[in-house]
Amino acid sequence: MPLDPRIAAFLDALPEGGDGASLDDIRRATEQDLSALHGPLQPVARVETFIAAAGDGHPLRVRAYWPERAAYAEGPQPAIVFAHGGGWCLCSLELYDNPCRALANASQCVVLSVDYRLAPEHRFPVPLEDFYSGVAWVFAQAARLGIDPARIAVGGDSAGGNLAAAACLLARDRNGPAIAHQLLLYPA
Repeated sequence: MPLDPRIAAFLDALPEGGDGASLDDIRRATEQDLSALHGPLQPVARVETFIAAAGDGHPLRVRAYWPERAAYAEGPQPAIVFAHGGGWCLCSLELYDNPCRALANASQCVVLSVDYRLAPEHRFPVPLEDFYSGVAWVFAQAARLGIDPARIAVGGDSAGGNLAAAACLLARDRNGPAIAHQLLLYPA
């Protein structure tokens, strides 16, 4: 199949060797450009950041969002452990703050966003192992977090959807936590 002529023209117009932007420049621009699209900050009942440990002992931030409700349900709540997108090398816990707030309110679940380490500094399987460690931590801390361990899902968008699906396979293969559901938004 031939390349679309418009795509070919676009590729021909690109400077030789890229535009000279560093990965840090690309990450900053991505954070700035995408955060501008997120709209006003969604109100939630509570946000708290916890420190878990990755399998290699690296500190791992897990940010929890409790949904805003008129009548907060009694008893342990359902939860979604979330991995952000960004091609495994872009985006951050901070960039996904408002989307996680919106997801908590829309799903009426506690959303726990895992700040996994990014490539290329941390090659595969580090991001996957980080996310899986975050999932395992949520299960281990379910009582402390007020979460029902029988109603914990994993989710993510794009690269994060890939990590969520792969974490389910790790849980299966390692006799790990019993994940109730997958929410995969355009997973890679």
